[in-house]
Amino acid sequence: MRFEVSKRVANDDQPGGTLMPTVTHENRKRAPRAPHNRVACPHCDAPAITRSSDRMTPMLREIYFQCTNMFCGHAFVATLEIVRTVTPSQTPRLGVRLPILERGSHKALYPPNPPQPANDDATASQITPNTG
Repeated sequence: MRFEVSKRVANDDQPGGTLMPTVTHENRKRAPRAPHNRVACPHCDAPAITRSSDRMTPMLREIYFQCTNMFCGHAFVATLEIVRTVTPSQTPRLGVRLPILERGSHKALYPPNPPQPANDDATASQITPNTG
């Protein structure tokens, strides 16, 4: 913990006053931060940092990222969209309508088996020759 002396405050017990410490950046209490998702650069997979964001609508935000790899230097834009409600708000805003995710319905949104590739996405071993 680091303190800086800012001024002397009058004190009857000590001649010349008392030194009062000033709180500096190192010892300032911060609110706990929620863990956030990391975004990787699409070119080099290095972490990207958020530079700024613009609110487009109450449910859509455009986020500006910059790659932390100094040899890459890629800057890019991503969008963040709120798509459904897990727990309804106790202070709802007029005009904001989001579908409510029912308990267990997330399994229907994400099927356990990946979809089969289309013909143009199939590898050579997946294609059966037409012998007819």
